[in-house]
Amino acid sequence: MAKLSVLEVILTASTFNALNAFSHGYYFATMFDGNVEKNFGLRTWFGIFLFLAGFSINLLHDYSLMYQRRKYEDIMKKKKGGKDVEKVYIIPKNYLFEYITCPNYFGEIIEWLGWAILIGEPGLSFFLFSVANLLPRAIRTHNWYKEKFDDYPVNRCGSLERIENTLTAFKYSADTLKVHLLELDVQLTKDNQVVIFHDRNLLRLCGVNKTISDFNFEDLPRLLIPEKLKKTVSDFSEDPDHNRIPLLEELFKLYPLYPMQIDVKLGQEELVLQTGIYED
Repeated sequence: MAKLSVLEVILTASTFNALNAFSHGYYFATMFDGNVEKNFGLRTWFGIFLFLAGFSINLLHDYSLMYQRRKYEDIMKKKKGGKDVEKVYIIPKNYLFEYITCPNYFGEIIEWLGWAILIGEPGLSFFLFSVANLLPRAIRTHNWYKEKFDDYPVNRCGSLERIENTLTAFKYSADTLKVHLLELDVQLTKDNQVVIFHDRNLLRLCGVNKTISDFNFEDLPRLLIPEKLKKTVSDFSEDPDHNRIPLLEELFKLYPLYPMQIDVKLGQEELVLQTGIYED
């Protein structure tokens, strides 16, 4: 992404803060009646709730983004024997990163919406200024990801057309969709087999209220067919792998050279070393 010059950053930040400081100061000096008790009601509580929720979303995803980048940079350093590496770019995962590109900006917008509801007119101006600032940045970031990663936003392992995280879905993604990379999550079974599975619990995908670690690999339940795929299940149901939880080893054998981004649920970082990480 093109970076602003130091002078541009100083000028835009100073202008933004000066306008907001003026609007808040003018409001409280000339328009606010000072009756806190009269103005403290349901709207206030709702504003506080949104402000705290947005602040939490913003903080969580800022931290998550920094953590994931540092984690992958550390892994790349280990892979290169401790040598420094160029900046590593990845598709961030977890939490709202699964659904939108910039959940940290989204959280900040929610935060200042809560502030606007809480204090009124000057808060509204702050909210509008924030949207005017953050929305273009979010769009630019989204477009940057699309340029860096050919298939961004990632088709989640073919889950729109096949049952997610199955070998059938991976084959569809790699051979038919020809995605830039395969994205997957791994977990350990009771007998220490590394399998590909996203959720912490089997309930959503298998209808069983247990975890992967409660089963030996051979005893894992079959995946349910999602409602969205029931009309097209005949297109892929002949494949015996269409609703089976696979081993990571099986995917490696199918696509030994295909770029992969692996989220290691249980902390086996050695598996992440096998992933396809975009390195600039």
